[in-house]
Amino acid sequence: LLAIVPEPTVDSAAERVLDLTGGHLGLTVGLLDHLRGHNSVVTEDFWLEPCRALLEGSSILQSIRRQLGEDQEGLTTVALRYATARPLLDFGRPDIQYLRRLGVIQTSSATRAILCPGLITELVRDLNESILEQQPVGTLVSELGPRRYDGRSEDLLAEESDLIALHISDLHLGENYPFRLPHLGPSANRKSLPEMVATDLGSLKLLKRVDFIVASGDFTQIARMDEFNRAREILLELADSIGVARDRIVVTAGNHDVDWKPSDLSRKEAVSGVSREHYETFRRLLGLEGSRISDLHAFPSRSGKTLLRVITLDSDFVEGPGAAGIGFVGEETFRQADRLLREQENSAYEFVRTWIVVHHHVFPASSLSLKEIQAAKLTMLANSSDLLAFANRNKAEMILHGHEHQPSVTIARRWPSPLSRDFAPIIAVGAGSVSASRNELGPFSKNQYFLLYRKPDHIIIRSRAMGDTGLAFGPHDDFLVPF
Repeated sequence: LLAIVPEPTVDSAAERVLDLTGGHLGLTVGLLDHLRGHNSVVTEDFWLEPCRALLEGSSILQSIRRQLGEDQEGLTTVALRYATARPLLDFGRPDIQYLRRLGVIQTSSATRAILCPGLITELVRDLNESILEQQPVGTLVSELGPRRYDGRSEDLLAEESDLIALHISDLHLGENYPFRLPHLGPSANRKSLPEMVATDLGSLKLLKRVDFIVASGDFTQIARMDEFNRAREILLELADSIGVARDRIVVTAGNHDVDWKPSDLSRKEAVSGVSREHYETFRRLLGLEGSRISDLHAFPSRSGKTLLRVITLDSDFVEGPGAAGIGFVGEETFRQADRLLREQENSAYEFVRTWIVVHHHVFPASSLSLKEIQAAKLTMLANSSDLLAFANRNKAEMILHGHEHQPSVTIARRWPSPLSRDFAPIIAVGAGSVSASRNELGPFSKNQYFLLYRKPDHIIIRSRAMGDTGLAFGPHDDFLVPF
């Protein structure tokens, strides 16, 4: 400070710096570096509005704002507990450690900590107070143009005629699973996936309002029974945590859910040589009684006006060492699904909607390098035309899937099957991975899931993604598709 302010005002200037920065090292050093670069003496007037404006616009404060926004409610609520100095008893918690790394919480003695005073305290309070104003959030984009939803919007509140689905995929229960497992019990230092999803839905006022859960495959890493057991525990804990009945869980197998190296005593598939016995046991433990190749679920709206039929199609017909990651829906699967839908036609409802669930993506969602292409790593549904024809003749409006760990929404009109002249649009919603480890997430690099609102005349698709902190799910993108 001696280099940039008159000597008689050094003590006063130091107090001003401390009042604004709270002693945050990054803010303090950044301010002094800026002032040194001016090569002119700083007058007393600078410490009023100009200095505050300079700090508020600094990249460091903006970075803190952005990183707190990864879990705005959780991080700011924890930070405000330290508005006055208190013992740092929960030192090991991930959110406490993260706030300390940001400099938002600082140690005031060997055993006590305090929220960084000055502009950072103001920022934390402002973000915390704005939470209610921002939920729900998002500009939903449709063919009719953007449509703004905010905290006062009634349109995004769930009505009796709406059906709401939680769509997750690719849990990949294996050695690198990043969240706390249910059987390990509660922990302050590590959250379970169901806890994190329930917290996110609570912020959106959707606890006990989701009608069903769709899990579109890859529950395991290598189809071991212990992995399936853990996946089952997570699905059941998730249903209980968000208020969905356990018989409202829809599942289909992914390519990681078939056993490539079955024992000699295992029952093997004729086409691929793999075994699905562990997956079939997993289904039975979930209480699912239908066929694994195609299963039909029916969910009436709470108003009783709409019936939403969700049909699963197994897309692992050729999956195995000879066709790794290649999706294919067999002819028998299509025949069984057509029969189930015909048998379920019900005139008691004013509206009957149909959604399809497979594992492999119907439209490309890959982002591979040339080297990966040459190593034959490109995967997708090999007979997607057959699936689209099936969707068209059954007037399905949505296809839900997973597989690539890259969230995608594709709206397309496809030349219809010979059995139909209806040129209706089809929406393919590909979920990312809700819980794969970061090194398996590809270019998107975040865990993610979808919320789907089927309203009377449109569908709202809300993508929720894990923040860079890894501590919470939050907004990613929202879309509106009119009908």
